[in-house]
Amino acid sequence: MKRALAGRPAAQASEGKTISGGGMAEQSLYAEAYRAIGEFFCEFSKLERELGETIKVIFRLEKHESSDAVVAALGEAAKKINLVWAAALAAKNPDGSETTKKWKNAAHRTMTAIWERNGIRNQLAHSYLEPLADGSVAVARLKVERGEVTGGEKQLWEEKKFETQVGRIKELTAKLESMKSDLSTLKITLPDMSWLHTLSQPYAPRKMSAALMASLSGAPVPVPGEDIPAHNEPSE
Repeated sequence: MKRALAGRPAAQASEGKTISGGGMAEQSLYAEAYRAIGEFFCEFSKLERELGETIKVIFRLEKHESSDAVVAALGEAAKKINLVWAAALAAKNPDGSETTKKWKNAAHRTMTAIWERNGIRNQLAHSYLEPLADGSVAVARLKVERGEVTGGEKQLWEEKKFETQVGRIKELTAKLESMKSDLSTLKITLPDMSWLHTLSQPYAPRKMSAALMASLSGAPVPVPGEDIPAHNEPSE
């Protein structure tokens, strides 16, 4: 009897089926799917952290006591991406001359890819994830568009797809680290930063303008005159 039951997970795993039950047996059965999901989100968290470290470099806040507060106040990843993106495209050489078109294009491609990974992260974070015994995950996302509920169809994320996305995130984190190093030596025109000294004092909240909020939440527009490929926001 035990031998028959032992063969059951392997048979159902080959068909990509879920197996009802609970406890340690179920967790062991879906271990590979759980591992794939966890690795994806852990690697993206490293990428988002690197975005924060790059923002500190942009504002020359590496040693400022309020640097973490500034990054945390930005909140969602999209705002961090857009801030780094805009700063990279506006950066100039120490003598005030423009950085090379090659560097700007490379920075634009890196930030475009990071934006797209964030779209994928949003999709997974707001979907119903159903682990399968073969290590894959069924992903179902519902949306309401113009009063109609759409989506809900399951899309299969096989283990190979997770591995590909995780590998890409790791590559982008390394590229962002390199860009951060470049930005530490480039000239970026900053607004008056004296307000940072008041962060250690009691703060009276102020509303952010709708225009500023919208500009931080949408994909930035490339600098006029730069030969940079067109960019479209990723669909969730």
